[in-house]
Amino acid sequence: MEVYLSTFFLLLALAAVDVYSGRRSLSLLCLTVGTVLVVLLIGLRWETGNDWNPYLRYYTAVDSFGPLWLGWEPGYRLLVLLAKAAGLHYSGFLLLSAAIYMSAFACVFARFRHPAVLLLFFFCVYALGFMGTQRQTLALGFASLAILRFYDGKTLSGLFLVALATSFHYTAVLTPLALLVPRTRLSFPWVAAGLIAGFLLYRLDVVGEIVEAALNAFGAEGYVLRRLLAYSAGGSWEEAAAAFSPLAEVLWFAKRVVLVIAFWLLCSREQRSFDNYLVNLYALSVLIFLATTKAVPLVALRAPLYFAFFEIALIYIALARVGGVFRRESLVFLGGPLAAVRLYAAVFLYVPELYVPYKSVFLNTDYARFMF
Repeated sequence: MEVYLSTFFLLLALAAVDVYSGRRSLSLLCLTVGTVLVVLLIGLRWETGNDWNPYLRYYTAVDSFGPLWLGWEPGYRLLVLLAKAAGLHYSGFLLLSAAIYMSAFACVFARFRHPAVLLLFFFCVYALGFMGTQRQTLALGFASLAILRFYDGKTLSGLFLVALATSFHYTAVLTPLALLVPRTRLSFPWVAAGLIAGFLLYRLDVVGEIVEAALNAFGAEGYVLRRLLAYSAGGSWEEAAAAFSPLAEVLWFAKRVVLVIAFWLLCSREQRSFDNYLVNLYALSVLIFLATTKAVPLVALRAPLYFAFFEIALIYIALARVGGVFRRESLVFLGGPLAAVRLYAAVFLYVPELYVPYKSVFLNTDYARFMF
């Protein structure tokens, strides 16, 4: 736990320097230092994070430049083969992988006035989960850059980045949906209609029926093992739903509704703007999640992330708007505690994978083990 707390306080200090310096060059320096810190945290871990063993086994087993489509996605396989050809051990590969996607995220954060604040939010909201899901996190890095290119009207380069992202995780193929997202502020009736549609799609499981009918048409059996065994539930979707109390279901849905409305109220503008684009991206992520969570949980948990990732930018914008003339104080003294709460939730969520922390920088055979 000390590792995560120490990183939090260092990133909070960098965010405060960024906010109060008023100098763009110093803001970018704080972003760079913080990014290097997070890369080291991710790259030097050992037996820590989701999917640790599957990725380690894959890195150990792959030993030839055979057909790249064998195994996981070709982009990830190629990166592994190149790293092994360069003589990198697994820790070196983790550092390389983290450096690639954190550089992409840093480019996204640099789009904003105080990028170190977004890096702090990223660490507290996403880093502990993302550092274990290597393939999709690499895809998210390229996809987030693609979405910015779409907004800037650079469609061709954006599609190239989408293709690159898809080569690391196939769910990134949905990223071009961002091309359909408007830059204008949606009226409240449109926002309400979208949320109601998402709720109905969730309750009626319309997408699930369509997927099941399509699979049956091709002779598939068992609806892909009862919707991929609800992905993480370990059984059928019916078993997972039975353990989901009515109150928990209401709160689970209400949370997303509240966030969409809060971001719409606090972040959107009357004129066409980047802020409106981010709000609409987040609303799209909620719609995709609700529509697919019963149909194919794997898609519901993965696909919306390409758009929901910009939640951290919306939190940043909302805090700045709430602060008004005290924008700096709002970002640091409200944003810091909010980020700390999200970090606590992330640690609690990933507790089994975070018990064994980080590999010693100097020793390869002895590991420090911290308990809460």
